[in-house]
Amino acid sequence: MVVLAVEVEVEVEVVVEVAVVVEVEVEVAVDVVARFELHAATSIAKASARAEPRIAGSVVRADVAATLRASVAAVTKPRRRLGRLLVLAALLVALLFAGHHYDLASRLAPDRLRALIVSAGAWGVALYVVVFTLGELVHVPGLVFIAASVLAYGRLWGGLLGWSASLVALSVTFFFARAVGGKPLAEVKNARVRRVLSRLDSHPFLTIFTLRTFFTLSAWLNYSLALSGVRYRDYLVASATGLVVPIVVFTFFFDAILRLYSFS
Repeated sequence: MVVLAVEVEVEVEVVVEVAVVVEVEVEVAVDVVARFELHAATSIAKASARAEPRIAGSVVRADVAATLRASVAAVTKPRRRLGRLLVLAALLVALLFAGHHYDLASRLAPDRLRALIVSAGAWGVALYVVVFTLGELVHVPGLVFIAASVLAYGRLWGGLLGWSASLVALSVTFFFARAVGGKPLAEVKNARVRRVLSRLDSHPFLTIFTLRTFFTLSAWLNYSLALSGVRYRDYLVASATGLVVPIVVFTFFFDAILRLYSFS
C-alpha cells in the first residue's frame, strides 16, 4: 500500500500542478475581459460620434454582444477546466482509499490471482482482463497482473495475455481520465509547461514509446498522457510497442524477479 500511496500522491501532484497553471490562466482571462470592455467602450464612443444614429446603435449593440460572448468564454472556460481537474484529483484520492479499505494489495497478489483465474475455467481469461482493468484504475501495480498471467499460463501465453490485457486496461484508464479531466495540458499557455510538452506534441510516438519502455504501466504516466492533447491512436500504438521489451524481459527473467520481489 505504500507503493500505491506514493503512486497516487504523484498523480494528484500532477493534477494539482496543472490546476495551478489553469488557475493562473483564469487570472489572465480576467485581464482579457478588461481589455474587451475597453475595446467596447472605444467602439461605443466612435459609433456615437457618427452622424447616423441607427448605424451607431447597431455598432454599439454588435460590439456589446461580441464583448459579452468573449468575456463569458474567456472566464468560464479556464474555470471549467479547473473544476474538472479538481474532480479528477478527488476521484484519485477516493480510489486510493478504496484500495486501502479493501486491502487490494494483498487480495490481488499474483498467487491469489492465479488461483482465481484457474478456478474460473473457460472464463478465466475474461475475468483476468476485467480484474486487470479495475486494478489499474485503483492503482495496483501492473506487473502484479503480468506475474499472475505467467503463473497461470506460462511464459509465452501468459506474457501475450498480460500484454493484451494491459492495452485494454490502459485504454480504459485513458478514456476515464480524459472524460473526467479533459485535455488541460493541451490548452495550457504556460511557457514552462509548454516546453515540457513540446516533444510530446512534435514526436508523440517516440516520446510515449520511450516512456513506456522505462515506466511500463505506471499510473502517473497513464493519467499524464490522458490529460495531454495526445491522440488515442498514438497513445495506443506507442504503448503497445513500448511495452513489448519490458514485458518480454519480465517474463524471461520471471523466476529471478519473483524471488527478488517475493510476489508469490
